[in-house]
Amino acid sequence: MAKPISTPTSFPNCSLLTCPANKLCSEHVRKSWHLPKCSPNHLTAAAWKAKPSWAVVAGNDQIINSDLERWYYKRAKSHTIEIKGASHSVYVSHPKEVAAVITEAARKVETEAMASEK
Repeated sequence: MAKPISTPTSFPNCSLLTCPANKLCSEHVRKSWHLPKCSPNHLTAAAWKAKPSWAVVAGNDQIINSDLERWYYKRAKSHTIEIKGASHSVYVSHPKEVAAVITEAARKVETEAMASEK
């Protein structure tokens, strides 16, 4: 179950729980805490309704409730994998698994695009 983050110093305890020690730097935490400004561009449709998507559930996410993530991904009909025990920064702690999902997505989209050209 996700826990509320009360301060920037509590962020690494939740987000980087399963990351290797050499990846935990204050610069990452400092940059992660600030949210980017909202884009002035307005979306007219949700891409997930018309385009395929892939998703990774971090099984030990302390930031986002994993059940909620699963619900989002099911709703979007995403190709979903779950990495048990992974924290919120799953791309840092499990880069090979995340890269495999990205590679699978790219291959599938490329294959479908080639098939539609015929």
